[in-house]
Amino acid sequence: MAGSSRTFRRVTLLPSTLLLTVGLLPGAAPVIAAEPAGDTVTAPSSGSVTRDYTGTVPAGTGGTAECVEGVNADLYTFTIAPLPASFYATRTATVRFRIRWAPTEPSTIEVQDLLLRVFPPSGPSAESDGSGTSEVVILTNPVAGAYQVYACSFLAVLPQFYQGDVTLEVALNTGTAGNPPSTPSTIRFGPITTVDPQRDVAEPSMRVDGDGNEYICGPFGSSRAAEYAQKSEDKGDTFRILGTQPEGRIAPGGGGDCEISVGREKNPQGYYTLSYTGLAALVNFSTGRSEDAGRSFLGNAVSESPVAVDRQWMDTVGEKEVYLTYKQVPTGSFVQRSTDGGLTYGPGALAIREISRSGNILVDNRPGREDDVYIVHAFNQDIRIARSTDADALSPSYDIIVIKTGCPTSPPPPDDRNCTSGRPDTLFPSLAQDAAGTLYAAWVEAGTYNVYYA
Repeated sequence: MAGSSRTFRRVTLLPSTLLLTVGLLPGAAPVIAAEPAGDTVTAPSSGSVTRDYTGTVPAGTGGTAECVEGVNADLYTFTIAPLPASFYATRTATVRFRIRWAPTEPSTIEVQDLLLRVFPPSGPSAESDGSGTSEVVILTNPVAGAYQVYACSFLAVLPQFYQGDVTLEVALNTGTAGNPPSTPSTIRFGPITTVDPQRDVAEPSMRVDGDGNEYICGPFGSSRAAEYAQKSEDKGDTFRILGTQPEGRIAPGGGGDCEISVGREKNPQGYYTLSYTGLAALVNFSTGRSEDAGRSFLGNAVSESPVAVDRQWMDTVGEKEVYLTYKQVPTGSFVQRSTDGGLTYGPGALAIREISRSGNILVDNRPGREDDVYIVHAFNQDIRIARSTDADALSPSYDIIVIKTGCPTSPPPPDDRNCTSGRPDTLFPSLAQDAAGTLYAAWVEAGTYNVYYA
């Protein structure tokens, strides 16, 4: 779904439809509240203070925006006592929230997946929804007040016991120089353009074809089962709605995540083929194809993917050969290939088993390398690339290249309380390629929110 990208190693004999509804049925077991329900701490002048707690997350499903106490989440409250007005004039601080758990019996369930969401006294919430058996959220220079800490079920068949801890660490400023000023650049962003004042979508996908046409696509919500796409022919100054008028839907279904891709060569009609997929409530993808630069679409409600899928990415090579990758619960990331511009796809092939967050898929842009496919992704604290040189084969193979290793959290070592950096799991890593064939991967570190590339 929008805002979440998960992986699971669960092997269960329960039907997939039951997995999507368990925990939401009447008569579920009562929730065991966090113990203790909360703590209040006074920030030290320097050093750290830690509070531990335990709890049980109810069985159920959800996302980072759907943590409800007593339904699919357990709540703990961490309160920082009032701080002196000048506290951060001579100090910096971090507060780390963490939950850890072990899979629940029976043994047919290898992993139950939880997420962590923290609501500070003011400002937006912060969340961690990777894979494995731990989640960590880090905030810098926290303000005084109550922090609501939700341990939430992303997909748990049974109630799940967990251990939680919060560490507030304060350090005196050493007076060392900060980062040097950046070199002035002539690169500037243009003014903001409102793509569509009526259709409020999220996490948009953007593509530009060889004629300079700009396409935007974003999900409107699973409850509406709709996604909307827009097109600009004047370098982004104005946009118009695509799809079936008057509402603008491209294909039946969708609403969770939206992805588009454009051909690299013109089709017989003289345009660059535009391909679309829309995530339908974690169970399937709707597909669509336009061979006239978005003026009309053919839509399809079924992509032939397995059930329980999430966060898709696409790339096109040549005129109409499209590669689609996505997360499948609980196996891993799959890749499907289309030879008709993304309207229909062949069977899926497993590409990555060990994956936390999936980034985009990229087909090599050099002549003769059209079967070389790359998928950037995060696993635990690593940034990795899955590479295939036979992606068009019936059973393609992928090898894994680790390009960055961070602090481990799954399983967390007993002395990792100070391991608060190097966690590249904030949203999705990104991959690009220049004309010479060089690959560039970029990601955001959790906690610091610094951006890095390799």
